[in-house]
Amino acid sequence: MCYNYLMFDPEDESIPSGESRSFEESELISGSDGWITPGGKFYSCTPEEHDTCASFLLENRKDEIQKALKQNKSNRQNQIDSLPPRVILKAAGYALFSHGILAEQNLPKDLSLEQIKKISDANLKFTPESGRIEPNLYLEFQKTLSANEELSNLMEVFGYEGREGITNWIANPSTILYLSDWMDSRGARTALEVYDLITRGYSSEYKFGEAINHGDQFIWRKVSLASGGDIYIQMNEHEHDAFQDYVGDHDYLISLVSLDQIKEFLQTEAIPELE
Repeated sequence: MCYNYLMFDPEDESIPSGESRSFEESELISGSDGWITPGGKFYSCTPEEHDTCASFLLENRKDEIQKALKQNKSNRQNQIDSLPPRVILKAAGYALFSHGILAEQNLPKDLSLEQIKKISDANLKFTPESGRIEPNLYLEFQKTLSANEELSNLMEVFGYEGREGITNWIANPSTILYLSDWMDSRGARTALEVYDLITRGYSSEYKFGEAINHGDQFIWRKVSLASGGDIYIQMNEHEHDAFQDYVGDHDYLISLVSLDQIKEFLQTEAIPELE
């Protein structure tokens, strides 16, 4: 499967039109899904309508989106010219609230003050975020990844995007490793094999979401490093509720997070299975 990205040039005045479905603006965040604008406005939608709503917003807030993209242009190495609607909105500062949570991959680089206030007022939950553990732990873990020959061999079953993503993550595991079932012919099986390889020897595991969130499931595994330090490797499996040509049915996002972040996300003071 190949990407079917929506062509978009921030200098072009003709932003592609959305579908006929219309979405109402609200001052309050309600429901489990929707888009939060940089100004703190909320557009509610169903889990199946994330991209339909994104197309609607591109059509109806085009001046605001064009202005934001032009302002952000100097902060980018590559000009936005071929992206799906949801990625365009994220680049313009919009946040996607999905299945009752705010996942790192659905947020802009920086939330606005208006977004932060609305998120705080609604008491929304953020998933544990990458890049927040001790630098020495990343460096030690990175050495184990580089020496993992089985992981290097497994990379060969992926297409270019998958191989490139794993290579970049091995070089810098403080980021998110993104895998999707469209990247190779074996789909979910390969993503789970990658997770098994990088968590080999884990001492404990905790799962969340199988019976609670229909669209997101989480696995956290505790891995002890040779130095005695512990790391927690998160895999967030996201199921897309509507078919889109540029994504698969499932995405798999792997990152290193802290135990404190996991506790905050689960709103608990202790997780015996991980401690």
